Amino acid sequence: PKNQSISQITERFPKETAKQQQARQIQATTTDTTPTKQVPSTPAWLLDINSDYFTAAQKLQFTSALDISRAKRAITEQFPFQDLHVDESSTPRRVTCSVISLNSPQKYKTTLTSCTCKDHQTRHFPCKHMIALAIMVNAITVDQEQIKGNRK
Repeated sequence: PKNQSISQITERFPKETAKQQQARQIQATTTDTTPTKQVPSTPAWLLDINSDYFTAAQKLQFTSALDISRAKRAITEQFPFQDLHVDESSTPRRVTCSVISLNSPQKYKTTLTSCTCKDHQTRHFPCKHMIALAIMVNAITVDQEQIKGNRK
């Protein structure tokens, strides 16, 4: 009926317990609806990243997608680097080389921001070749013992 009072209408619905009411009030005061950007954390084993080799955007992209299993392979596998070139006059420094695959006669063109290997082409994240190159030219400094699992 149209003439029901508010108390008559609310009686039909289950009442909120004191605990439920308190929880709802806490949630209402602590819930932030402001959208925030998720800032990826830098891995603990990455000790330093040399800004001479990366723009700010490249640095963020490189560090946010680092994978410890690829870093471990980068430091334990001996990659045959060929035709290494570091352009010291560019800002940031450009580094290019060829890496011969350990599993096939293929050669990959590798830079600090790209590689022609299947892993990088598929995932679009730093591959073991890119990480190994970055370590070799001192673009990044890593805690090798932590990567190898010898220290936490």
